Amino acid sequence: MNLLFVDDEPALLEVSKIMINNIDPSINISTVTSAENALEMLNKQVFDVIISDYQMPDINGIDFLKIVRNDNKSDIPFIIFTGRGREEIAMEALNSGANSYFQKGTDVKSQYLLLVDAVKKAVRLNKAEKALREEKENRFRQMVDTIQEGIVILENDKIIYVNSQIKQIYGFSDSDLELLTDNNSNLDDVNEHLKQFKDNLQADNWPSKRELGIKRKNGEKRNVSINYSIFPSQEIEVKYMMVSDITKRKQVEERIKVAYYELDQVFQLVRDGMRIISSEFDILKVSDELLKVMQYEREDVIGTKCYETFPGSTCNTPECPVTQMINGEEKVVHFETKELRNGQLIETLVASSRLEDPADNSIRILEHYKVLTQPIENEGQSKRQKID
Repeated sequence: MNLLFVDDEPALLEVSKIMINNIDPSINISTVTSAENALEMLNKQVFDVIISDYQMPDINGIDFLKIVRNDNKSDIPFIIFTGRGREEIAMEALNSGANSYFQKGTDVKSQYLLLVDAVKKAVRLNKAEKALREEKENRFRQMVDTIQEGIVILENDKIIYVNSQIKQIYGFSDSDLELLTDNNSNLDDVNEHLKQFKDNLQADNWPSKRELGIKRKNGEKRNVSINYSIFPSQEIEVKYMMVSDITKRKQVEERIKVAYYELDQVFQLVRDGMRIISSEFDILKVSDELLKVMQYEREDVIGTKCYETFPGSTCNTPECPVTQMINGEEKVVHFETKELRNGQLIETLVASSRLEDPADNSIRILEHYKVLTQPIENEGQSKRQKID
Protein backbone atom coordinates (compact mmCIF):
# COMPACT_ATOMS: atom_id res chain seq x y z
CA MET A 1 0.00 0.00 0.00
CA ASN A 2 1.37 3.45 -0.96
CA LEU A 3 0.44 6.27 1.42
CA LEU A 4 1.04 10.00 0.83
CA PHE A 5 1.28 11.92 4.13
CA VAL A 6 1.01 15.74 3.92
CA ASP A 7 1.82 18.03 6.88
CA ASP A 8 3.75 21.28 7.20
CA GLU A 9 5.53 20.01 10.35
CA PRO A 10 8.48 17.76 9.36
CA ALA A 11 8.84 16.44 12.91
CA LEU A 12 5.23 15.24 12.94
CA LEU A 13 5.77 13.53 9.59
CA GLU A 14 8.73 11.59 10.98
CA VAL A 15 6.83 10.55 14.10
CA SER A 16 3.78 9.55 12.06
CA LYS A 17 5.88 7.49 9.66
CA ILE A 18 7.48 5.61 12.58
CA MET A 19 4.17 5.03 14.37
CA ILE A 20 2.35 3.81 11.27
CA ASN A 21 5.16 1.44 10.24
CA ASN A 22 5.34 0.06 13.76
CA ILE A 23 1.68 -0.89 13.41
CA ASP A 24 1.94 -2.12 9.79
CA PRO A 25 5.41 -2.29 8.19
CA SER A 26 3.88 -3.11 4.78
CA ILE A 27 2.62 0.45 4.33
CA ASN A 28 4.99 2.43 2.08
CA ILE A 29 4.88 6.05 3.24
CA SER A 30 5.91 9.14 1.26
CA THR A 31 5.92 12.49 3.09
CA VAL A 32 5.70 16.09 1.84
CA THR A 33 5.36 19.38 3.70
CA SER A 34 2.86 21.20 1.45
CA ALA A 35 -0.16 20.59 -0.73
CA GLU A 36 1.73 21.97 -3.73
CA ASN A 37 4.43 19.31 -3.35
CA ALA A 38 1.74 16.69 -2.79
CA LEU A 39 0.06 17.58 -6.09
CA GLU A 40 3.40 17.21 -7.87
CA MET A 41 3.89 13.81 -6.25
CA LEU A 42 0.42 12.71 -7.35
CA ASN A 43 1.34 13.51 -10.95
CA LYS A 44 4.48 11.37 -10.75
CA GLN A 45 3.47 8.42 -8.60
CA VAL A 46 0.42 6.27 -7.90
CA PHE A 47 -0.84 6.31 -4.32
CA ASP A 48 -3.55 4.29 -2.62
CA VAL A 49 -4.46 6.80 0.08
CA ILE A 50 -3.75 10.37 1.27
CA ILE A 51 -3.51 11.64 4.84
CA SER A 52 -3.40 15.42 5.07
CA ASP A 53 -3.18 18.05 7.80
CA TYR A 54 -5.77 20.82 7.68
CA GLN A 55 -3.84 23.94 8.76
CA MET A 56 -1.11 24.44 6.14
CA PRO A 57 0.21 27.60 4.41
CA ASP A 58 -0.99 28.60 0.91
CA ILE A 59 -3.32 25.61 0.40
CA ASN A 60 -5.03 24.10 3.44
CA GLY A 61 -6.10 20.47 3.71
CA ILE A 62 -9.69 21.00 2.56
CA ASP A 63 -8.68 23.09 -0.46
CA PHE A 64 -6.14 20.38 -1.29
CA LEU A 65 -8.96 17.81 -1.02
CA LYS A 66 -11.17 19.87 -3.37
CA ILE A 67 -8.40 20.04 -5.97
CA VAL A 68 -7.94 16.27 -5.80
CA ARG A 69 -11.67 15.61 -6.11
CA ASN A 70 -12.77 18.35 -8.53
CA ASP A 71 -9.74 19.25 -10.65
CA ASN A 72 -7.96 15.91 -10.71
CA LYS A 73 -11.23 13.92 -10.77
CA SER A 74 -9.69 11.42 -8.35
CA ASP A 75 -11.56 9.18 -5.93
CA ILE A 76 -8.42 8.23 -3.96
CA PRO A 77 -9.21 7.75 -0.25
CA PHE A 78 -8.50 11.02 1.57
CA ILE A 79 -8.24 11.39 5.38
CA ILE A 80 -7.98 14.73 7.19
CA PHE A 81 -5.66 14.44 10.24
CA THR A 82 -5.49 17.73 12.09
CA GLY A 83 -5.07 19.44 15.42
CA ARG A 84 -7.95 21.77 14.61
CA GLY A 85 -11.02 20.32 16.28
CA ARG A 86 -13.82 22.61 15.18
CA GLU A 87 -16.99 20.82 14.14
CA GLU A 88 -17.50 23.03 11.08
CA ILE A 89 -14.11 21.97 9.72
CA ALA A 90 -15.00 18.30 10.10
CA MET A 91 -18.33 18.86 8.36
CA GLU A 92 -16.74 20.78 5.49
CA ALA A 93 -14.11 18.06 5.06
CA LEU A 94 -16.69 15.28 4.87
CA ASN A 95 -18.96 17.32 2.58
CA SER A 96 -16.00 17.97 0.26
CA GLY A 97 -15.33 14.26 -0.16
CA ALA A 98 -13.06 13.23 2.72
CA ASN A 99 -13.38 9.61 3.74
CA SER A 100 -12.55 10.25 7.40
CA TYR A 101 -11.62 13.05 9.78
CA PHE A 102 -9.25 12.55 12.74
CA GLN A 103 -8.23 15.02 15.38
CA LYS A 104 -4.69 14.83 16.73
CA GLY A 105 -4.76 14.03 20.45
CA THR A 106 -2.65 13.11 23.45
CA ASP A 107 -3.21 9.33 23.33
CA VAL A 108 -0.77 8.87 20.47
CA LYS A 109 -0.75 5.06 20.33
CA SER A 110 -4.55 4.70 20.22
CA GLN A 111 -4.75 7.59 17.80
CA TYR A 112 -2.46 5.93 15.26
CA LEU A 113 -4.11 2.53 15.71
CA LEU A 114 -7.42 4.13 14.73
CA LEU A 115 -5.77 6.04 11.89
CA VAL A 116 -4.16 2.92 10.39
CA ASP A 117 -7.43 1.02 10.72
CA ALA A 118 -9.27 3.84 8.91
CA VAL A 119 -6.61 3.86 6.18
CA LYS A 120 -6.93 0.12 5.56
CA LYS A 121 -10.72 0.22 5.54
CA ALA A 122 -10.79 3.18 3.14
CA VAL A 123 -8.36 1.48 0.75
CA ARG A 124 -10.27 -1.83 0.86
CA LEU A 125 -13.57 -0.06 0.22
CA ASN A 126 -12.10 1.99 -2.63
CA LYS A 127 -10.66 -1.13 -4.30
CA ALA A 128 -13.97 -2.96 -3.88
CA GLU A 129 -15.88 -0.05 -5.43
CA LYS A 130 -13.42 0.13 -8.33
CA ALA A 131 -13.72 -3.63 -8.90
CA LEU A 132 -17.51 -3.34 -8.89
CA ARG A 133 -17.41 -0.41 -11.33
CA GLU A 134 -15.04 -2.29 -13.60
CA GLU A 135 -17.28 -5.36 -13.50
CA LYS A 136 -20.31 -3.23 -14.38
CA GLU A 137 -18.35 -1.46 -17.13
CA ASN A 138 -17.18 -4.79 -18.54
CA ARG A 139 -20.74 -6.11 -18.55
CA PHE A 140 -21.93 -2.90 -20.17
CA ARG A 141 -19.22 -3.11 -22.83
CA GLN A 142 -20.05 -6.75 -23.53
CA MET A 143 -23.72 -5.83 -23.86
CA VAL A 144 -23.30 -2.82 -26.15
CA ASP A 145 -20.71 -4.61 -28.27
CA THR A 146 -23.27 -7.30 -29.12
CA ILE A 147 -26.04 -4.97 -30.29
CA GLN A 148 -26.30 -3.84 -33.90
CA GLU A 149 -26.35 -0.11 -33.15
CA GLY A 150 -23.25 1.99 -32.76
CA ILE A 151 -22.87 3.64 -29.35
CA VAL A 152 -20.87 6.75 -28.45
CA ILE A 153 -20.80 8.12 -24.89
CA LEU A 154 -19.53 11.58 -24.02
CA GLU A 155 -18.94 13.19 -20.63
CA ASN A 156 -18.76 16.99 -20.73
CA ASP A 157 -18.36 16.73 -24.54
CA LYS A 158 -15.37 14.38 -24.29
CA ILE A 159 -15.68 10.93 -25.87
CA ILE A 160 -15.23 8.26 -23.20
CA TYR A 161 -16.58 5.22 -25.02
CA VAL A 162 -17.09 4.01 -28.59
CA ASN A 163 -18.35 0.48 -29.26
CA SER A 164 -17.21 -1.81 -32.06
CA GLN A 165 -20.32 -1.20 -34.19
CA ILE A 166 -19.26 2.41 -34.75
CA LYS A 167 -16.13 0.96 -36.33
CA GLN A 168 -18.24 -1.23 -38.61
CA ILE A 169 -20.74 1.48 -39.61
CA TYR A 170 -18.20 4.22 -40.35
CA GLY A 171 -15.45 1.90 -41.58
CA PHE A 172 -12.98 3.07 -38.93
CA SER A 173 -9.68 1.35 -38.20
CA ASP A 174 -8.39 0.60 -34.69
CA SER A 175 -6.11 3.64 -34.92
CA ASP A 176 -9.12 5.79 -35.86
CA LEU A 177 -10.91 4.68 -32.69
CA GLU A 178 -7.84 5.54 -30.63
CA LEU A 179 -7.85 9.03 -32.12
CA LEU A 180 -11.56 9.43 -31.38
CA THR A 181 -11.18 8.50 -27.72
CA ASP A 182 -7.95 10.52 -27.29
CA ASN A 183 -9.41 13.85 -26.31
CA ASN A 184 -6.08 15.58 -26.88
CA SER A 185 -6.28 14.78 -30.60
CA ASN A 186 -7.33 17.49 -33.04
CA LEU A 187 -9.66 15.74 -35.49
CA ASP A 188 -9.34 18.69 -37.89
CA ASP A 189 -5.81 17.55 -38.60
CA VAL A 190 -6.70 13.96 -39.49
CA ASN A 191 -8.65 12.19 -42.22
CA GLU A 192 -11.85 13.55 -43.71
CA HIS A 193 -13.97 10.63 -42.47
CA LEU A 194 -13.03 11.44 -38.87
CA LYS A 195 -13.90 15.11 -39.38
CA GLN A 196 -17.26 13.95 -40.73
CA PHE A 197 -17.80 11.96 -37.54
CA LYS A 198 -16.85 15.02 -35.49
CA ASP A 199 -19.55 16.98 -37.34
CA ASN A 200 -22.08 14.35 -36.23
CA LEU A 201 -21.18 15.26 -32.63
CA GLN A 202 -21.91 18.99 -32.95
CA ALA A 203 -23.66 20.46 -29.91
CA ASP A 204 -26.73 21.67 -31.83
CA ASN A 205 -27.66 18.04 -32.60
CA TRP A 206 -28.57 17.29 -28.98
CA PRO A 207 -31.20 16.12 -28.24
CA SER A 208 -32.76 15.02 -31.51
CA LYS A 209 -33.15 12.23 -34.02
CA ARG A 210 -31.67 12.60 -37.48
CA GLU A 211 -31.30 10.59 -40.64
CA LEU A 212 -28.37 11.47 -42.86
CA GLY A 213 -25.95 10.13 -45.41
CA ILE A 214 -22.34 9.39 -44.53
CA LYS A 215 -19.28 8.36 -46.48
CA ARG A 216 -17.25 5.48 -45.05
CA LYS A 217 -13.45 5.49 -45.03
CA ASN A 218 -13.38 3.48 -48.28
CA GLY A 219 -15.67 6.01 -49.99
CA GLU A 220 -18.81 3.86 -49.75
CA LYS A 221 -21.96 5.88 -49.12
CA ARG A 222 -24.35 4.72 -46.41
CA ASN A 223 -27.44 6.00 -44.60
CA VAL A 224 -27.63 6.22 -40.83
CA SER A 225 -30.21 7.13 -38.23
CA ILE A 226 -28.77 8.90 -35.17
CA ASN A 227 -30.52 9.31 -31.82
CA TYR A 228 -29.01 11.98 -29.60
CA SER A 229 -29.86 11.83 -25.86
CA ILE A 230 -28.70 13.95 -22.91
CA PHE A 231 -28.61 12.87 -19.27
CA PRO A 232 -27.67 16.00 -17.30
CA SER A 233 -26.49 15.89 -13.70
CA GLN A 234 -25.03 18.36 -11.26
CA GLU A 235 -21.45 17.24 -11.83
CA ILE A 236 -21.24 16.05 -15.44
CA GLU A 237 -23.33 16.09 -18.59
CA VAL A 238 -23.55 12.67 -20.19
CA LYS A 239 -24.51 12.38 -23.85
CA TYR A 240 -25.39 9.20 -25.70
CA MET A 241 -25.31 8.90 -29.49
CA MET A 242 -26.90 5.74 -30.93
CA VAL A 243 -26.21 5.15 -34.62
CA SER A 244 -28.20 2.67 -36.75
CA ASP A 245 -27.20 1.67 -40.26
CA ILE A 246 -30.40 2.12 -42.29
CA THR A 247 -28.84 1.74 -45.73
CA LYS A 248 -30.82 -1.41 -46.58
CA ARG A 249 -34.04 0.16 -45.35
CA LYS A 250 -33.44 3.24 -47.50
CA GLN A 251 -32.71 1.04 -50.51
CA VAL A 252 -35.98 -0.83 -49.97
CA GLU A 253 -37.85 2.46 -49.55
CA GLU A 254 -36.35 3.72 -52.79
CA ARG A 255 -37.35 0.53 -54.63
CA ILE A 256 -40.87 0.84 -53.21
CA LYS A 257 -41.01 4.46 -54.33
CA VAL A 258 -39.95 3.49 -57.86
CA ALA A 259 -42.39 0.57 -57.91
CA TYR A 260 -45.20 2.82 -56.68
CA TYR A 261 -44.39 5.35 -59.39
CA GLU A 262 -44.43 2.64 -62.04
CA LEU A 263 -47.70 1.24 -60.67
CA ASP A 264 -49.20 4.72 -60.66
CA GLN A 265 -48.20 5.15 -64.30
CA VAL A 266 -49.93 1.88 -65.20
CA PHE A 267 -52.92 2.89 -63.06
CA GLN A 268 -53.28 6.18 -64.90
CA LEU A 269 -52.55 4.92 -68.42
CA VAL A 270 -54.97 1.99 -68.46
CA ARG A 271 -57.81 2.72 -70.86
CA ASP A 272 -60.52 1.59 -68.46
CA GLY A 273 -61.36 3.37 -65.23
CA MET A 274 -59.90 2.21 -61.89
CA ARG A 275 -60.19 3.20 -58.26
CA ILE A 276 -58.99 1.92 -54.87
CA ILE A 277 -61.34 1.87 -51.88
CA SER A 278 -60.60 1.26 -48.19
CA SER A 279 -62.50 -1.18 -45.99
CA GLU A 280 -64.24 1.90 -44.60
CA PHE A 281 -65.65 2.64 -48.09
CA ASP A 282 -63.34 5.67 -48.50
CA ILE A 283 -62.01 6.43 -51.98
CA LEU A 284 -58.19 6.37 -51.78
CA LYS A 285 -57.17 6.60 -55.42
CA VAL A 286 -58.91 7.22 -58.75
CA SER A 287 -57.53 7.01 -62.27
CA ASP A 288 -57.84 9.95 -64.62
CA GLU A 289 -60.00 7.89 -66.97
CA LEU A 290 -62.57 7.07 -64.28
CA LEU A 291 -62.67 10.72 -63.16
CA LYS A 292 -63.75 11.66 -66.69
CA VAL A 293 -66.49 9.06 -66.59
CA MET A 294 -67.66 10.14 -63.13
CA GLN A 295 -67.53 13.85 -64.16
CA TYR A 296 -65.55 14.87 -61.04
CA GLU A 297 -62.25 16.51 -60.22
CA ARG A 298 -59.82 14.43 -58.16
CA GLU A 299 -60.00 16.67 -55.08
CA ASP A 300 -63.80 16.29 -55.07
CA VAL A 301 -63.74 12.52 -54.60
CA ILE A 302 -60.58 11.53 -52.68
CA GLY A 303 -61.60 10.75 -49.10
CA THR A 304 -65.33 10.60 -49.85
CA LYS A 305 -67.41 7.43 -49.55
CA CYS A 306 -67.59 5.33 -52.70
CA TYR A 307 -71.40 5.26 -52.55
CA GLU A 308 -71.56 9.08 -52.40
CA THR A 309 -69.80 10.09 -55.62
CA PHE A 310 -70.35 7.05 -57.86
CA PRO A 311 -73.39 5.17 -56.48
CA GLY A 312 -74.53 1.96 -58.06
CA SER A 313 -77.29 -0.63 -57.99
CA THR A 314 -75.43 -2.79 -55.39
CA CYS A 315 -74.47 -0.01 -53.01
CA ASN A 316 -75.57 -0.59 -49.39
CA THR A 317 -76.66 -4.15 -50.22
CA PRO A 318 -75.05 -7.56 -49.50
CA GLU A 319 -74.09 -7.72 -53.20
CA CYS A 320 -71.77 -4.70 -52.81
CA PRO A 321 -68.30 -5.92 -53.92
CA VAL A 322 -66.61 -3.95 -51.14
CA THR A 323 -68.74 -5.68 -48.56
CA GLN A 324 -67.99 -9.04 -50.16
CA MET A 325 -64.26 -8.32 -50.08
CA ILE A 326 -64.44 -7.38 -46.40
CA ASN A 327 -66.24 -10.67 -45.76
CA GLY A 328 -63.40 -12.65 -47.36
CA GLU A 329 -64.06 -12.80 -51.12
CA GLU A 330 -60.86 -12.48 -53.19
CA LYS A 331 -62.45 -11.37 -56.46
CA VAL A 332 -65.92 -10.36 -57.64
CA VAL A 333 -66.99 -9.63 -61.25
CA HIS A 334 -70.46 -8.26 -61.87
CA PHE A 335 -72.57 -5.92 -64.01
CA GLU A 336 -73.69 -2.74 -62.31
CA THR A 337 -75.67 0.37 -63.16
CA LYS A 338 -73.80 3.50 -62.05
CA GLU A 339 -75.07 7.04 -61.57
CA LEU A 340 -72.97 9.96 -62.82
CA ARG A 341 -72.61 13.38 -61.25
CA ASN A 342 -75.27 14.85 -63.56
CA GLY A 343 -77.75 12.12 -62.60
CA GLN A 344 -77.44 10.10 -65.80
CA LEU A 345 -76.93 6.34 -65.69
CA ILE A 346 -74.38 4.04 -67.35
CA GLU A 347 -74.01 0.28 -67.46
CA THR A 348 -70.61 -1.05 -66.36
CA LEU A 349 -68.73 -4.30 -65.95
CA VAL A 350 -66.84 -4.15 -62.63
CA ALA A 351 -64.00 -6.47 -61.63
CA SER A 352 -63.17 -6.05 -57.93
CA SER A 353 -60.04 -7.53 -56.31
CA ARG A 354 -59.08 -7.75 -52.66
CA LEU A 355 -55.69 -6.24 -51.72
CA GLU A 356 -54.03 -6.76 -48.33
CA ASP A 357 -51.35 -4.39 -47.03
CA PRO A 358 -48.77 -6.51 -45.08
CA ALA A 359 -47.54 -3.41 -43.26
CA ASP A 360 -50.76 -2.96 -41.26
CA ASN A 361 -52.90 -5.93 -42.38
CA SER A 362 -55.48 -3.50 -43.77
CA ILE A 363 -57.78 -4.38 -46.67
CA ARG A 364 -58.14 -2.35 -49.84
CA ILE A 365 -60.34 -3.02 -52.84
CA LEU A 366 -59.21 -2.41 -56.41
CA GLU A 367 -62.13 -1.79 -58.80
CA HIS A 368 -61.65 -2.01 -62.55
CA TYR A 369 -64.49 -0.47 -64.59
CA LYS A 370 -65.40 -1.09 -68.19
CA VAL A 371 -68.16 1.22 -69.44
CA LEU A 372 -70.63 -0.67 -71.61
CA THR A 373 -73.22 1.98 -72.62
CA GLN A 374 -73.60 5.66 -73.28
CA PRO A 375 -75.16 7.73 -70.46
CA ILE A 376 -78.96 7.65 -70.36
CA GLU A 377 -81.42 9.72 -68.40
CA ASN A 378 -82.34 8.47 -64.95
CA GLU A 379 -86.10 8.03 -64.82
CA GLY A 380 -86.12 6.83 -61.24
CA GLN A 381 -84.96 8.35 -57.95
CA SER A 382 -81.30 9.35 -57.74
CA LYS A 383 -79.10 7.25 -55.46
CA ARG A 384 -76.29 9.80 -55.40
CA GLN A 385 -76.09 11.64 -52.09
CA LYS A 386 -76.01 15.41 -52.26
CA ILE A 387 -72.38 16.45 -51.74
CA ASP A 388 -71.87 19.12 -54.41
